[in-house]
Amino acid sequence: MSKSDFEPIERALYLGRRKLGRFVQTDNRQFEAFGPDDCSLGVFETSRQVLAAIRDAQNALVKDCHG
Repeated sequence: MSKSDFEPIERALYLGRRKLGRFVQTDNRQFEAFGPDDCSLGVFETSRQVLAAIRDAQNALVKDCHG
């Protein structure tokens, strides 16, 4: 499959009704992650890295809210 044949895949992650974030797979080995506010968290090579970035963003939000 050539790069031009790849169709982007987008997924959102929720915990109950709370949006944790989302990601877009733009190529076979390229993912862009976004936080719940749709701010980019970066570009990653694996889905594991994407999930870790979204988890870390959630942990930062919880710390901000609870001091």
